[in-house]
Amino acid sequence: MELKDSVIIHGPGKSGTTLLNDILALHPQLFWISTYTNRFPALPVLSILNNFQSIPWIEKTTRGKQNFPRPAEPFNYFSHHITDFRLNLSSFKPEEKMNLIHSLNQVSALQKGERLITKITGPSRSDFLNDIFGSPYVIWIDRDPKSIIASYFKYKWRYKNNLEEFSSKQKKELIREYAEYYNWIKKEKDQLKKFKFKRVTYEALIHDPLNFFRELCHFLDLDYPRSFQKTILSWNIRKNTNQQFTDVFNKEEVRYLESLLIEPYEQE
Repeated sequence: MELKDSVIIHGPGKSGTTLLNDILALHPQLFWISTYTNRFPALPVLSILNNFQSIPWIEKTTRGKQNFPRPAEPFNYFSHHITDFRLNLSSFKPEEKMNLIHSLNQVSALQKGERLITKITGPSRSDFLNDIFGSPYVIWIDRDPKSIIASYFKYKWRYKNNLEEFSSKQKKELIREYAEYYNWIKKEKDQLKKFKFKRVTYEALIHDPLNFFRELCHFLDLDYPRSFQKTILSWNIRKNTNQQFTDVFNKEEVRYLESLLIEPYEQE
C-alpha cells in the first residue's frame, strides 16, 4: 500500500535541503527516517526514539549533536530495501517495493505524525517516487548557483576520496565540471512537476522563515500551529551565507561560472 500525501524535499545538494528538512520535519503531523534508522535500516523500531524530538527543550538542546536522532537523507535505508536504488532505475522488484513500504509503515506506527517527510538530492528519481509514494508533494528548493557550486568546490565534492585528482585539476576545469552537474540536476527538476510540485528558494527561507513556512504548510495542507511557529523562531538561521562564494572565486571566475549556467536564477 502506497504512503499517501508524503512530502519529498528535493533539490541540488548544498541548496538548503537539510535546513528545510530539519525544520519542516518538526511539524507535528509529519514523521521521518532518522539518522539511526538510516544507519541500521533493518531496525525500524529505532524510530520510536524520534518522538524525543517532539519535546521542545530536548529538540533544541540536541541540535547539531550527532548522537541524537535527526531527519536523514535515507539513501542507505532505501538501498537496504531496494538493492538497485542507487542505480536510479525506472522499475524495481515488486517484493522489494513491498518490503520498503512495509518498513515505512512500521516507522509510521512508532512515531507521532501521519505523513512521511524525507529528502532526496541529486537526480529526480521520479520513477521511484511514483512507485513508492504514488502522488507525493514535492518541494524543490533552489539557491543561487554560485553559492552551491562554491560549496562543491570548497568541500571538494566527489573528490574526498581522491584529493590528488582534485589538486591536479585547474580551478576552471572544476568550476565547469560542477556547473555541468548543477545544470543536469536543474533539468531533472522537470520530471518532478507531474507530482504536487512547489518550487521554493533558500533566499526566501532565510529572509522570512515564518511566512515561508506558513505558505508551505498551506500548500501541503498542513496545520500551522503556534507550537510549530515557536519552533521555527527558535532556529538561529544564518542570513549572509549566500555571499561566501566571493571567498572562493574571484570576479573573473564568477563571470566564467555565470557563463556556464543554462538558465538565469530567479529568487522569486
